[in-house]
Formats: sequence, structure tokens, C-alpha cells
Amino acid sequence: MAHDARQIREHLSALRSLVTTGARIRLPLLGPAPDSGPLERTSRPGMLGVPRAPAWRRLWLQTALTGTAILLAIFGGYEVVERTFLADAPASVTYVLHMARGMGASVVLGTWGFFLAMRTRRFYERVLNENIRSLETEVHARTLELEESQAFLEHLFDSLRDRVLVIDRQGRVVKANRVARESGGPDLVGNVCAKVMKECGERCCAHAVMRGERDDAHAIRNDPRTGRIWAIDTYPMHDAEGQPQLVLEVGRDVTEERELEAQMRHQEKMASLGVLAAGIAHDIGNPLASLSSELELLDYERDPRVMHDSLGVLRTHVDRIARTLREMVDFARRRGEESTEVSIANAVDDSLRLVRHDRRMRDVTLVTDVPRDLPPVHMVEDHLVLVLVNLVLNALDAMPAGGTLEVRAKRDG
Repeated sequence: MAHDARQIREHLSALRSLVTTGARIRLPLLGPAPDSGPLERTSRPGMLGVPRAPAWRRLWLQTALTGTAILLAIFGGYEVVERTFLADAPASVTYVLHMARGMGASVVLGTWGFFLAMRTRRFYERVLNENIRSLETEVHARTLELEESQAFLEHLFDSLRDRVLVIDRQGRVVKANRVARESGGPDLVGNVCAKVMKECGERCCAHAVMRGERDDAHAIRNDPRTGRIWAIDTYPMHDAEGQPQLVLEVGRDVTEERELEAQMRHQEKMASLGVLAAGIAHDIGNPLASLSSELELLDYERDPRVMHDSLGVLRTHVDRIARTLREMVDFARRRGEESTEVSIANAVDDSLRLVRHDRRMRDVTLVTDVPRDLPPVHMVEDHLVLVLVNLVLNALDAMPAGGTLEVRAKRDG
């Protein structure tokens, strides 16, 4: 009996050692250690953050040691009972006990496997849930960042003082900022550009860029509804293959700028007329003096032939004065700002007719060589005449002693 008691104590000590070892490595039956969390990892995470081999082996090791300890306890305890109490038992009793031991072991193993599956399931559910929460938090944060970034870009887009449109290859407006929506109306987005932006005419302002005919385009258009003047620039937006998919159209209201430019040109005209004033006074004064002399002569003359000749002289001087005044008035008045096909030869003739009234032209020999078959230029005629007048006046300033002034024009290329 003493020997059997000693064996029982040895088996219990071994069982206690196994249980203690299992507790140190956090056996599943004993639960996780107080200082460990459900997601403790000893290696970098795998799919969905699930721990890889080290944590997985530890889980299985914990469960295996626990099952081994239980089986050792069952078989060790049975051996002690058999040696102590069943040494002289009949064979039938021993057989029944062996069967009970096998069934008990099967029950224990089944329970252990079920527990292992449940423990593994809870483990992965816990890992998966926490990773889902982490992903949801990250997605929410990224969504907020995207919404803030989109709101900032929308505010920046609508804060532009220029009219900005994004147009697709079919000519439809896919996006417009606040200035464009105010000028184009509520039906701007989704509609064909040429239908809602009347200043574009029958064809969209970005037509050439859409078809790939040009990399960019610049145009000045008048809005017939409001009378405003728009400077329109278009730029292509290419896809990955380098083909224009969208067109960015930027329109700037230049009405005030054009009005200021017109005022400045008018002031330049007045300044040029001021320079020509002395010559104009001379060109008008001489005919007036001749008119006065002829009128005094008519007071005493009764011969019809002499009177007819005097009337011819009077008519000539009146026409001369009228022509001078007409040239000055035509030059001084404000004309339209529409670009037309302008003949270079006619523009040179108009400018030289004005400049000939300058008194300095008396000491200058004027030589012109402007072919009549030069191709016309597309611009505002008044601008070209003013430029030529200023060029000739600057040339006269550079030659106070007189000389020869040559005005030539030729085809370039």
C-alpha cells in the first residue's frame, strides 16, 4: 500500500507539473494571461491581420499540452486505481473498466477537439472583428480626407473669377464653375456648349482643340445677350494614349480692358492730332485766305467769266478744307472694335494723308512702295492706321533737318 501511495503521489506531481507548465504558456483551458491581449502577435500579420506561424503554433501547443495533460491524468489515474484496487478483480470487471477507459478517452478527445475548434473560431473572429473595426476606422478617416479635399477643390474651382468649363468630345459641358453657371444659366452642365454659350456661335469655342487640330486656341468673342467681351483660351486634357478626351475652356471677361484700350487709343489719336495741329491750321488757313481774297474780288467784279473762274477757285478751296476736316474727323472718331480684312495699301494711304498735314513734311521727300496686291490682314483697321501714323511721326522726329522718308511693304515668305 505504501508503494502504491508513493506512485499516486508521483503521478499527481507529474500532473501538477504539466498543468503548471501549461499555465506558464497560457493554456486555452486556463484562459489568456492577464497582461496579454487577444491580438498579441509575434510576427508580422498575414491576410486580414491574422497572425502567422508563431502565434498559430503557440495556440496549438497550448491546446495539445492541455489535452496531453488530461489524457495522462486519465490513464495515469486508471493505472493507479487498477494496481491498487483491481489487482484481484475478475477479468470481466477488468474488461468493463478497460472499455470505460477507452470510451472516456474518446469522450475527452472529442471534447478536446470541439473545444479546440471553438477556441480557434473565437480567436479568428476576435482578430477579424478588430481588424474590421480598424479598417472601418481607416476607411472613415480616408473618406473624411477625400471629402475635405473635394470640398476644398470645389471651393477653389468656384472661387476663380474666370469662367471655367470642362467639355467632352461631343461638345457637352461636364463641369462648370460658379461664374460659368451664372453666365450660362442653370441648364449649362450637361448641355451642348454652343447652345448655351451664345458667344461661341454655331461651333463650340473648343472645336479645333477637340478634333486635335490645335494644341490650344485663343479667341475673342462677344456675347450678344449681354454685350460683354470674352477672351477664351482652350486647352486639351489628354488620356493615357495622348488623345484629347476633355477640353478645359477658360473665359475671361475683358470688356473693361477693351474699353480702357479704346480710351487709350483715342487719347493717342488726340495726341497725334495735337502734333498735326500746326500743319492742319496751315492747311486750313491758306485756303481760307484764298477764299477771302476771291470773295473781295467778287465784290467788285461784274464780268461773268471772271466770276465763274473765281467760283471755281472758291469751290476748290472749300473742297480742300472739307477734305482736311473730314480726314481729321474720321481719324479722331471712335470706330468699332471688330476685326475685318484690311488692305495694307489703303491703310498706308490713309495714314500718309493724315501725316502730310504736319509742317515738317515740307522738308521731307516721301517715297512709297506698297504693292496693291498684298494679301489683306485680319485686324481692326483703325488700329493699323494709328500705328502707321505714329511710326511716321516718330520718323519725322528723328529727321529734324528733313530728308527722304521711305514707306515700303512686301510679302514676307
